[in-house]
Amino acid sequence: KRRVDGVIHYTQFACHHTLEDEIFRDYLDYPFLTVQGDLPGPTPEQLKLRLEAFSEMLEIMP
Repeated sequence: KRRVDGVIHYTQFACHHTLEDEIFRDYLDYPFLTVQGDLPGPTPEQLKLRLEAFSEMLEIMP
């Protein structure tokens, strides 16, 4: 069995997934981060910062 600390929902830029986000957030009892991007390609610095902040938040959670 795997241990899940949080969920990262990646969506393609310009695709609207707000309804999916609401369903996931209601159904899953985990910290949840949605990120949008247009990958493949280099990861933008802003996205790296958001992922690092999410990771740090998970580390301090009981």
